[in-house]
Amino acid sequence: MTPFNYRDIWIRLFLSFFAAHFIVVYGDTERLTTIISNLDYYNALIASFAIAFLVFYYLWLVTNYLDYHLDWYEKTAKRLLAQIGLGVIPPAVIAAGLAAVYFKMYGYTISETEYFSADFPVIVLLILIANLYYFIFYMVRNFWPDKKGIVQDSNTLTESRSNTFVEQQEATVAAVQCETEQEIQSPIIKEFREVYLVQTATKSIPVKAAEIAYFYRTNGCNFLRTFSGDDYPISEGLKDIEAQFDPALFFRINRQVIVNFEACSYFVNGDREGTLIVNLSPALLVDKEVKNKAIATVSEDRIKSFKAWLAR
Repeated sequence: MTPFNYRDIWIRLFLSFFAAHFIVVYGDTERLTTIISNLDYYNALIASFAIAFLVFYYLWLVTNYLDYHLDWYEKTAKRLLAQIGLGVIPPAVIAAGLAAVYFKMYGYTISETEYFSADFPVIVLLILIANLYYFIFYMVRNFWPDKKGIVQDSNTLTESRSNTFVEQQEATVAAVQCETEQEIQSPIIKEFREVYLVQTATKSIPVKAAEIAYFYRTNGCNFLRTFSGDDYPISEGLKDIEAQFDPALFFRINRQVIVNFEACSYFVNGDREGTLIVNLSPALLVDKEVKNKAIATVSEDRIKSFKAWLAR
């Protein structure tokens, strides 16, 4: 929302006069005609009016300041706290301070009067009402803004919209051209993982990609084996693993194994024609006793790609 100045000097003057009169006559049991015929009424009225006007003026300054820095719609909670912290407490303190000066002029201390038990609660209530007034003012002005400065000549408005449309089109074309040039000049480089974090029951272990010999799946579980021969269970599937690591370093030879280039010692023809078995180092032992050649067999549809990957 766009902040605006509150041009309400006459309203503030009226509210100051009303507040001053109300505070002076509040609690007095005499008839109004008797009260206003007493000179003391006017002395108190002038002093109260001055205090009320200064309080309202301060509140006017604070409200304008907060409108520019804390919008009611976008920062409601912060604005509410700020409005209480700056728009309620300080005006109440200012009013009490000015009242203390007023009583001092007549030889009294404010604690000797009934100010805090009678007048001060009323003043706080009036300050809250003033805050509510500015809040309602703000909401009304934003829902029904002043037409001055908004209504334009129809020809000027049409021309403005036309220019805006042309500028938007030109900006869109320029943005597309810029993105195209950036894609041509700076091709997107996908970043691959350099470290895999293994989670065990008691600790987390970072394993560098260069230290991973292969990932494999057996008995329904996925594992990572390092070149030092350590096995770690992993929770991610091999499809996800394959997408995370550099394909120049890792190759998925079948549905069960993803191998590191450095782990491929050599390959030989399999028992069946057209198959390859990769000799891995460290050896791929899935039962810790017998080398399972079947799990290290390159799938038939991957043989050509695997050879090209090795030849590089």
